[in-house]
Amino acid sequence: MTRILLIISTLFLLSCDLGQLSLNSNQGLDVVVPTPDVEPPNEIEEPVEPPARSIEEQYPFLKEQSFWDRVEEITPIPSSKSCSNQKSYAYFGIVRLVNSYLSEAGFPMFPFEEDIRYYRFLDRKEPEEPKRWEIFGLDRLFENLLLVDKQMRSSIGRSLTLTGITKHHDFDHDLHCRHRAGNVFDLRPFPGDQAVTWRSKEYNREMNLKFIKTLLAWEKVELIFFNDPQILNNKEVKEIIAQRATTNRPVRFQSARGHDNHLHVEFYIDGELDRISTYVFQKTNYALMKFNAEDEYKNH
Repeated sequence: MTRILLIISTLFLLSCDLGQLSLNSNQGLDVVVPTPDVEPPNEIEEPVEPPARSIEEQYPFLKEQSFWDRVEEITPIPSSKSCSNQKSYAYFGIVRLVNSYLSEAGFPMFPFEEDIRYYRFLDRKEPEEPKRWEIFGLDRLFENLLLVDKQMRSSIGRSLTLTGITKHHDFDHDLHCRHRAGNVFDLRPFPGDQAVTWRSKEYNREMNLKFIKTLLAWEKVELIFFNDPQILNNKEVKEIIAQRATTNRPVRFQSARGHDNHLHVEFYIDGELDRISTYVFQKTNYALMKFNAEDEYKNH
């Protein structure tokens, strides 16, 4: 009996050792895959926006007292002028002044080498005293004129005959006060080879209608004055104006005193020139507004 108990005890102890051995063996078979050293992902740094620069910091001349002295000098309409709209006169004078600070070219003279007629100089020679004449303007005006002239030659076979842009001196304006900025040109109605009005037998309504529709559809054009009632009331013309009214670049087309014998075409003033001029205009205590054409052209 004793022997049997001894055998049972021995077997029990042996089974415990084997179980522990099995357990240890299983643990030894468990392969632990080491975690590789992974670099933490680079944190994407949000770009730091530089502090917004004021318009005076961007354009230091706005801090110069001499600039504001000049603004104060040029914005009131002199008593000798017949211009009717103070705001128009002031704003376009400011545009001209700001342009002189922004542009090295200043107000270049009309490029006579281009094949556009200017009725004051039929021989196409520059005048001995160019400052007497309205033949200056912004570079962008001349670029636009060349585009318009090219379009007219290809579509109606006629070139432009200009009668006025702007004068060299910013005070030397009277009935053409709105020309001060250099973004406006006047021209003869087509055929353009002689002085006519919309009532003249030589006047070509078909050519002028096509020309005006082309300009009204061009987003760079802001304003046209001309007194031909048939074109003013043309259905297609009104449709173009209505379509432009749905954009951020509306266009005006209407009659105005003195515009029987020429068209007045005005382009939008874009970009930094408009931004700075608007800022200066607001600082002069004029309310910023779209100028009322009826008031502007009582005397043109």
